[in-house]
Amino acid sequence: MAARYAAHLGESVDADLLDHTHQNHFATMLAGGVPLRPGVARVMNWAARGGVKLALVSRSDMEPVRALLMATARARGGVPFDVAILRGDVTRMAPDPEAMEAALIALNLGPSRALAIVDTPVALHAARDAGLRTLAFPGRLAETEPEDFEGMTIAHALGPEALISAWRGESREAAE
Repeated sequence: MAARYAAHLGESVDADLLDHTHQNHFATMLAGGVPLRPGVARVMNWAARGGVKLALVSRSDMEPVRALLMATARARGGVPFDVAILRGDVTRMAPDPEAMEAALIALNLGPSRALAIVDTPVALHAARDAGLRTLAFPGRLAETEPEDFEGMTIAHALGPEALISAWRGESREAAE
């Protein structure tokens, strides 16, 4: 992306060096730890105690995700994800449902037995195209306008109750 933008400007850039530098900077920023968003630790612990499988689906590469997982390990109480599907695991990126479908296959679950917690409209489209129920939980950077999430109720804090309500299709009751 940086190389295309530089070419558009008539400039030249070493995209690999830029990416490597960005990843190192990102990892350094995360070294002190990162707090989880409201309710995430509670949901992850609830899931671990109840045997609920957790998948991480991201358009990111391995290194930034690894750095973020290391930075949040203490806040997560060490609760791991059962599956991680990242950029290198798929040939088509969201909004294509390939990554969501790969997560379902890896978890050995049908779409009716899963819920996608989505943080962007692109992830929402991928999840819906994979047949998943969804709960919108955008971060500050992704949260633009409610209509971007097609009128879905947007959760600003997670809790087991919100997940169960969204999974049942009770979207108006899902947000906390």
